Amino acid sequence: MSHTFLSTALKSASVLVLWSAIFLPARAEAQSALVGKVMPDGRIKFDRVNDLMINDNRKVKLAPENLQRVEPSDSKSLARVELNRAGLLRGDGKGRIYRVNPDGSTDRVIPENFPLKFSIQPATSPIPVTVTVVKDKKSKDESEISARDFYFYLADPEPERAALQFVLSPGNFPDLAGQLHVMEGFAASLSGSPVLADLRRNLYGRLTDASSAYDAGGPYLSLLEAQKI
Repeated sequence: MSHTFLSTALKSASVLVLWSAIFLPARAEAQSALVGKVMPDGRIKFDRVNDLMINDNRKVKLAPENLQRVEPSDSKSLARVELNRAGLLRGDGKGRIYRVNPDGSTDRVIPENFPLKFSIQPATSPIPVTVTVVKDKKSKDESEISARDFYFYLADPEPERAALQFVLSPGNFPDLAGQLHVMEGFAASLSGSPVLADLRRNLYGRLTDASSAYDAGGPYLSLLEAQKI
């Protein structure tokens, strides 16, 4: 599966809508989270978790992706944030993780304990990252995700509903096929969740709207796209 969304979807205006409507009110009181990872067969699997750690730390540094370089002297001035208050995190399929901002821009996630001894380019420089998912703090049920397989992380009081808004926003994906691929993984991972009823209603509404628009003289291509659902 190609992860070209960083050059397309992450810059879309729909990200701003998603943050303002869903993510920002939840940041101060997030209690649980949803993590997504790319499976060996290419599926996206979502799991509800308690916590996330990067390089065994619950805090990270953020470097704006549009910066040309970050020097060692800049390290102390970089923003720091707790992962359960970071909002939407996404992986690019190449081992790099980014925080998506309200305006659609991205910040490179740098481990809190990573020693910045040389200058880096936030958009491209390789940085060793170990992602640890904490499913249950009491039982210390933890597992690691390869940074290349890390797809998504969002902490929210209602993580499944917040993730549904992400899945339903076309601007988060390079094309409809990419969106449907993630929808399929979302539905398979959360079978039995009440949010799936909302997903079905949304997809049915998109199909009937496209059909009605075609009957009224709308473009056939739009109907064909909707029928892929």
